[in-house]
Amino acid sequence: MRYEESSSSEEEFFTCREPEFVCDLHNGYIQMLQACYYQGTSRILSGGSMERSYFVLENPKDSNVNVFINKALHSNLSSSAIAVTTYLCSRVKGELRVSECIDNTNTYFSKKQAKARIVYGREAIFKENNANTRFSIPPYGIYSAIPSGSIVLAPGKCYVAEAEALEGSLGFDMISSLGWWECVVRECKCK
Repeated sequence: MRYEESSSSEEEFFTCREPEFVCDLHNGYIQMLQACYYQGTSRILSGGSMERSYFVLENPKDSNVNVFINKALHSNLSSSAIAVTTYLCSRVKGELRVSECIDNTNTYFSKKQAKARIVYGREAIFKENNANTRFSIPPYGIYSAIPSGSIVLAPGKCYVAEAEALEGSLGFDMISSLGWWECVVRECKCK
């Protein structure tokens, strides 16, 4: 963020300006060195012909961190194509299991735990959703998204991937994984 300095006879103040550029961060090298880069995955998600499965990265309301999604991989492990819709929302409820497959990546010196968590399962209810993307994954294919930190989950927000079999399919199996980093929430002190 850039600041423009101005002075008046009585006081000095700063004015916030929009950044002149935005950068993509294809790997989280600096975040990895700071021990705040994480990777996590679900177990295998299965669904029948009329069923859906859900993969959720949730940032708890009391986390005091923003979660920046760097990479998302969705792999189709079945012989039929599947459709996946992603949402950005809050308040996901349902019969979801918590993944223990989260690690502070590429670091042997820190076992710092992620504030965000991955949950997954077959039944989920979420409100205030905004469909983000919709894509299909061919049989035994992989969909790779690299938002490079441009998807930011504030405390209390979630990233949801909803998978379903395409018409005529008997069912599907898939696995999803994410890479993200976490930064403490800071307020802009602009006047």
